Amino acid sequence: MELGRHRRCLTVRPAAASLRRDTDLMRTHTLTIAMMFAAWAAPGGSTPDVDLAGLSMISAPSGYEGSLRVLIRKSLPKGVTSRVDNLGSLILEGGEGSPHRLFVTSLDEPGLVVSRITPDGYLRLSPLGGIGPGGLDLRFFEGKRVVVRGKAGWIPGAVTATSIHLRGKRPERFSIDDVWVDIGASSRDEAEAAGITRLAPLTLTKQFRSLAGTQVTGVALSHRFGSQVLLELAHRWSDSPPAGKWTIAWAAQDLIRGRGVRVGRGVQRLAQQVQPDEVYYVGRVAPRRAPDSAPEPRDSYWYPESKLGAGPVVLSVEGEVPALAEGEGIQRIKGAGRDPTRAFRGAGQRHILSIPVLYPDTPAEIIDTRDLDALIELIFSLTKEDR
Repeated sequence: MELGRHRRCLTVRPAAASLRRDTDLMRTHTLTIAMMFAAWAAPGGSTPDVDLAGLSMISAPSGYEGSLRVLIRKSLPKGVTSRVDNLGSLILEGGEGSPHRLFVTSLDEPGLVVSRITPDGYLRLSPLGGIGPGGLDLRFFEGKRVVVRGKAGWIPGAVTATSIHLRGKRPERFSIDDVWVDIGASSRDEAEAAGITRLAPLTLTKQFRSLAGTQVTGVALSHRFGSQVLLELAHRWSDSPPAGKWTIAWAAQDLIRGRGVRVGRGVQRLAQQVQPDEVYYVGRVAPRRAPDSAPEPRDSYWYPESKLGAGPVVLSVEGEVPALAEGEGIQRIKGAGRDPTRAFRGAGQRHILSIPVLYPDTPAEIIDTRDLDALIELIFSLTKEDR
């Protein structure tokens, strides 16, 4: 309580009327999306053109990917049959015979969950998936706007931040104990009345902006471009299916891994359901900039072999595909932080297909849309000669 009162003195809290107004706006936004879904699903309606901007604005922390899964499912070509497994992964299957190709990407993004509500209305949190070493650092939450899911939709909030003039030296480390979320409630009862419960998920407020040329920036773009690529693939294959059997999967809870396990739950579960001959994981790798333009210590996160605008990135784990070996404008890298294809060790072909991502695992990731378009064309070309 002492810490809670101390923080209350150092933060500006919105009035209850502001909380109600912001909550009403969020509910209106949710209703608008629901109406869009209804229009898309209407008989005779054209297939929606959901792009990366639309996908990136949906919050989908690990285990709570429902809204994004619904959006993708509603955006699939007409007549395509899909299923959802018991972890929440979305799976499409078609064709028969050999080879059996699997294209998979992650559905979730980094997030937190509410661990408790303090008597004075603050939300305390616990990491969910994709937070910490190798993921989104908690320091990027300090002083940032967030959304937390209530019973009636996503509710806006803010992570408290003390003025540097009041706290003196900046702490060397920002931990989960330093994360206090203010939604404008002055008591636990007010927070609960707004629909906040224990284990409610929370993410950074989404943004998507165009930069100079063909570059765009946003929150969790590296966790969304794969969904756009596979959605485009599903549309193309509905008109021109490849030979053999194929599976397209959006893996839920891909950022949640057990201790000592380097493959996400969704991919692990998928490996128990399908046994493909070829596996293509649409993930992400990060480029490296020149030292004079790189904010320290971000150098260690970037691969010197890749750069924005130079085409898709390929890491071949097992085997070699001619289209990948001979294609122009392909950036090859060696080694990655993790290998999600390792769950399919029986596959003769295992590859990671990606695009460069600048400032990965920050709220301001940057990609080049030319790389995204080139990746879609590359994947489609893998089965071109089969048709």
